[in-house]
Amino acid sequence: MPSLTALTHTNFQTLANHRPKRELAGSKSLASMLPTLLTTGVITLVITAVMRMLWLGFSNDFFAAWMEAWLTTWPIAFPLAYMSIPFVKRLTNYLATPSAKSASTKTSALSISQIEKVASNATVKNQLQARRTATIHRYY
Repeated sequence: MPSLTALTHTNFQTLANHRPKRELAGSKSLASMLPTLLTTGVITLVITAVMRMLWLGFSNDFFAAWMEAWLTTWPIAFPLAYMSIPFVKRLTNYLATPSAKSASTKTSALSISQIEKVASNATVKNQLQARRTATIHRYY
């Protein structure tokens, strides 16, 4: 087996062939569900705890009521979240893609000197006085 310090492409292929196979690697459905499963589990766990605390306060039956609420909300939240992934991805792509109108009208960003000029003009116009320290840190 080659050393990890001198790993070339051919050595990497040899090393990859000697590696044990992962159990989860063959299951694409479980691998795609896992982030949604964990996310909805944690979110519903926290939300039901907060809502039960607000509704019932902390009493002897808080934990039982919380677990009952969580075990009824998580099976509802997970399939809804998992089935909405394609819609959310399409919506995200639609909102993130610039429209033809905004792509044709390019606007340049303001420079630091333009911002300083407008600020000094506004200071003079409003008869204000800028207080400056001895050292001004500039990061540009």
